[in-house]
Amino acid sequence: MILKITMGLLLVAIVIFVFRLVLIRNIHDKLLSLNLLTIKVVLLLAVYAAYEESTFILDIVLASSLVGFIATAILIVYIGRNDA
Repeated sequence: MILKITMGLLLVAIVIFVFRLVLIRNIHDKLLSLNLLTIKVVLLLAVYAAYEESTFILDIVLASSLVGFIATAILIVYIGRNDA
């Protein structure tokens, strides 16, 4: 029951961050919002893995969090070079 409530709240947070990502004009705030959106999706997948009691889904969570981290790091470097 608690895991279902947590998944619902994470879905609401994901929708809020998608709207924030679309509405914000500043590139730095967009990057922060995209990073937070990635974290919320990883958390949702982790809670779903606990709900289903599946370790395979946790492997997917680990891979997606790594991809999100690398993408954020690459975007920070790219934006940092263009701002200077």
